[in-house]
Amino acid sequence: MFTFLQPKYLSFHVETVKDPIALIKKIKEQGIRPSIAINPETPVEAILPYIEQVDMILVMTVHTGFAGQSFLEETLGKIKELYSILSSLKNPPLVEVDGNIYSDTIQLMEKSMPDVFVLGTSGLFYDKNDISYKQRIEELRQIIQTYQ
Repeated sequence: MFTFLQPKYLSFHVETVKDPIALIKKIKEQGIRPSIAINPETPVEAILPYIEQVDMILVMTVHTGFAGQSFLEETLGKIKELYSILSSLKNPPLVEVDGNIYSDTIQLMEKSMPDVFVLGTSGLFYDKNDISYKQRIEELRQIIQTYQ
């Protein structure tokens, strides 16, 4: 496990774990906040038994493992459904998205703006403008703030 690194959050894919409750407990015992991830094909229902026990839910907007994939717009419905469910909770977990996240895809999420965005190739290197990472991140922050 990666607990020796003492990350703030540790995500696991619900599809890969036999006993999510046990893993959530182990993560918490290490003083780390658990985060549960779901792939594009996985229905939100698969994580419902665990949403009140995790601090964050990671919605994959591409299939894991391959950079440069297209954003799967069908995941927008999943994000919206997730927020609808979370709105009834007293202390809902954060919602994070990962996969082809950049200015255009952030704008697609305007009605269900996630709390956390994972920036990779698409977010930092998506065009040939010669601007710094700091400038790129500031540009993305401004877009996000427009919709909050």
